Amino acid sequence: MPLCFGPTVFPVVRGDRIPVWERRAKTIDIRKTIWSFITTLKTVWGTPARFFADMTVSGDYQEPLLFLTICYFIGGILSAETGGKIVDLIGFPVLGILSAIIASSIMNYIQGRFFEAGGSFEGVFRIVSYGSSVILFTFIPHIRTIAALYGLYLILTGMKELLRMTTGKAFVTILFTFLAMNLIRFLIPWIITSSPFGLFIG
Repeated sequence: MPLCFGPTVFPVVRGDRIPVWERRAKTIDIRKTIWSFITTLKTVWGTPARFFADMTVSGDYQEPLLFLTICYFIGGILSAETGGKIVDLIGFPVLGILSAIIASSIMNYIQGRFFEAGGSFEGVFRIVSYGSSVILFTFIPHIRTIAALYGLYLILTGMKELLRMTTGKAFVTILFTFLAMNLIRFLIPWIITSSPFGLFIG
């Protein structure tokens, strides 16, 4: 049973290219896995419009989820090495995934219910998973806000390119998701960890 919160809509069909990271799914070559991870990061950060426009809107949850988990795990290591707590090694990935699921659910509900964009939870989750890779920079105190802003930009670009939403509709979707995520964090501080939606309140 697919994990989905919000209206049931037919997924739009956009690009048919599978990200480099996902093409290595069946290999156990460590060097190729590392190369695929770094190449995907460079593509997402450097040419986000092309990355999301070409990316298939469906496939599976496993690879985007694994990509996101690795980003949060590395972020946890870097945070612990720069004065964070050792619990960050576990807390970052677990709460990071939870944050991504909650954010994707809110965004999917808004884009489907109010804008009828025709996206699916999986498509939105893929956008959030790759867009949240900026978490790798959040261990740097003076860079974290810039990283969060760029992460939101990546997600906005994904909404525009993958779901074909207008800039205004994508912005409103992200704005209300941002407000909802920070409200959740205010009410339940431990549930929303560092993410593009939660970095602004420390």
